[in-house]
Amino acid sequence: KKPVVLRPAQQVVFAKNSNALTVKTLPENNETKEAWQSVSLVFDEAPMEEVAERLGRIFKVSFVFKDPQIRKCKLKVDFNNQRLAEILDMIDALLGTTYEIDGDKITFGGEGCH
Repeated sequence: KKPVVLRPAQQVVFAKNSNALTVKTLPENNETKEAWQSVSLVFDEAPMEEVAERLGRIFKVSFVFKDPQIRKCKLKVDFNNQRLAEILDMIDALLGTTYEIDGDKITFGGEGCH
């Protein structure tokens, strides 16, 4: 039998009746990413609530704000090919917040943009 080598975004399908293996390319899903995958995003004076909503959709996480005022903080930033942790670190630096990750829940605390 000939070995099958799979590349990223491929799967192999085994047909029982013919004992044949077929390599198929999976459709690219740009909607969601894993936390370790990089994304490029631009926010232009976007409220943190909107930023969190967009990041939540992309990375399949939820956000909690210890201080509701943080939701209103505005961000003007370009995230160029960055992973979730890098994005969260940048938000902390820009807004003066701190974050904690617990599973798929991210909690922002600190002073924020008061």
